[in-house]
Amino acid sequence: MRKFQSIITFGLLLYFINSGLGQVQDSLPELKVTGRYFDSPLGIAVRWVPNTPGLWLMSNYYGYMVEKAEYLKNEPNNIKWEVIHDTLKPKALSEWREKASAIPVDTFFLMAGQAVHQPKQSQQFTIEKMLEQNDELSNLYSACIIASEFSREAAIFSALRFDDTNVIKGKSYLYRITTHAPYPDSTSKLTGVVLVDTESSDPLPKISSKEVREGERYIEIFWDKLKYSHYYSAYNVYKSKDGKSFSKINKVPMAPLAYKDPNSYVLRDSVDNNNMKFFYKIEGLTSYGTKGPISDPIEAQGRDRTAPDAPFNVRFQYLGNMMMKISWDVNPDDKDIAGFRISKSNEEQKDIIEITKSPLGPNVRTYTDSLCNENINNYYWIGVFDKEGNVNVTVPNHGTIIDSIPPAIPLGLTGTIDTTGVVTLSWKKGLESDLKGYIIHFSNDKNLTYYSLTDYAVKDTFWRDTIPLNVLTEEIYYKILAIDHRSNASPFSNVLALKKPDLVPPSAPVFTESLNTENGLEIKWANSQSHDVTKNVLKRRMANGGVYEVLYISQGGVKYGTYVDKNLEPNIKYEYVLEAHDDAGNISPHVGVLKVTGFEVKKVEPATDVVIDADKEKRLTMTWTHSNKVDHIFIIYRSVNNSPFLSYKTVKNERKFVDKLYKPNDIVKYKIQAVNAKGWRSDFSKEVSMVVK
Repeated sequence: MRKFQSIITFGLLLYFINSGLGQVQDSLPELKVTGRYFDSPLGIAVRWVPNTPGLWLMSNYYGYMVEKAEYLKNEPNNIKWEVIHDTLKPKALSEWREKASAIPVDTFFLMAGQAVHQPKQSQQFTIEKMLEQNDELSNLYSACIIASEFSREAAIFSALRFDDTNVIKGKSYLYRITTHAPYPDSTSKLTGVVLVDTESSDPLPKISSKEVREGERYIEIFWDKLKYSHYYSAYNVYKSKDGKSFSKINKVPMAPLAYKDPNSYVLRDSVDNNNMKFFYKIEGLTSYGTKGPISDPIEAQGRDRTAPDAPFNVRFQYLGNMMMKISWDVNPDDKDIAGFRISKSNEEQKDIIEITKSPLGPNVRTYTDSLCNENINNYYWIGVFDKEGNVNVTVPNHGTIIDSIPPAIPLGLTGTIDTTGVVTLSWKKGLESDLKGYIIHFSNDKNLTYYSLTDYAVKDTFWRDTIPLNVLTEEIYYKILAIDHRSNASPFSNVLALKKPDLVPPSAPVFTESLNTENGLEIKWANSQSHDVTKNVLKRRMANGGVYEVLYISQGGVKYGTYVDKNLEPNIKYEYVLEAHDDAGNISPHVGVLKVTGFEVKKVEPATDVVIDADKEKRLTMTWTHSNKVDHIFIIYRSVNNSPFLSYKTVKNERKFVDKLYKPNDIVKYKIQAVNAKGWRSDFSKEVSMVVK
């Protein structure tokens, strides 16, 4: 009896795991089968993977069937399957231990053995306990699948691989793997098939790098994922200091994707010395436990990518006669400075040119610009570079020549706006020799903040702007100021007010409520709140099309509107819209259509004069009267012995119903509901009852 109970509970465990309880599986169970021909005694290797932890665990218990068939290209439908192994299961624990002692360095074999033979409880299973063990099952499944990927022995002992040495080169073979594990709601077992051609063995390629990046104390080596992932599932990397003696640097197989480059793998190695060369080799690992040819040595080293600190404490001294002396300091800890370059511009971030004809020496700390312009700004940048070519530059420093006199107020500001929103401004040019240009400002309100239209000085005396016309403000305001090369600004010009063409329709009224009754349709809405609205109009038409007719007009300035439409035909569909009109003749769009059907009373008169009687044979007869003569159905609701009323029978165009025989003392109750051809229902009739004698 104990043995029977153990089998039952184990079967329940498999069922719950397979059914996805506790989120063990993410998709429908499936067997994924691959195969490869090796032009060696190995022959054809066939591998398969159950895609869920539950299917893996059940297949370990029930086993797999392995079948083989020769595939004839000229007779593709002539498939004759041969069973190679009827029930292939993982090896026993004793065999696993014996093999492990022979290959102790194969850690993947040991990992697979632990996953397959991890002790599992077999009695007293509950759903709560299985939920707690879901994570463990997923980890064991993942460990076995990964181990079988990189160890031939692990895959064979886990019953996830079969090596067929009985093949003839030049022929093609089909292999079919079937799990004996039961699959709920399926009439067939799960199967996977693969076709393997032995005409030629596709040689494994040697890895070559696509890019090598030498950074500050690190090295990155990239190789093509799309090219090599067809052959390899992971890689080993070997490193050497002399290019002769290499040692593996990864403890487990690796396949790291490059950051922001899903089409490349990358090795990133940290190094202690930027000036020391290293050599790397990459080896591909297949999912059949074999290795590809090792790559040629890849030479790389770390590089100094850190620039010296930017010069600081920059000082200027104007010597007169267009000569500006520049002095600076540097970080005394920067020992690899190779020199300096000086650049200049008359605007802070524009038209920068280098003024040193050749680099200054590493010990130079001053430089004199002999072409300093006294009437414009003079910005200077000091760049420092080291022996590796790394560069650092100061922020722009202004070589100050004192000038505090601003330009005169701009005069003659005029402008126009056309119907497309193009604004044209013009003004008179100032007479200052150091005049840099003009800054244009605008505002939609004369008394509020003005905003700059340009982030630079306009050198001409006209400006063209484009403004939107679908706004609520009716005017736009402009003023300008002049600025010189010392950034001295004049006072603002007089304000220019320009009227915008009114092309903007008012905001639309919105329906807020409607009530459809026998007395008519009551409609309520919120009127347009645009300031220039003259009226809000309610319109109606038949729903089948036609022209809207005006029903009601609400004047501007009224917040809400209401109207009761009493002229609606029953069961006729109507459409209502609202629109606002402004003083420029603009009409708001219809933001919504109110669709209403004329009110119609959808109710039928109930049955009356309901009478029940019984004959000697204990059959019950019920009669009633109703105002309508034809096209009516009467639904009989019945209750027997005080049970709830349920729909029992239907009678069409009749006023009589004869029920079946009842037992003595049965209490029978009836109610009737009338339904016309349109499906409209009446209220229930008066309840009648009888005790069968």
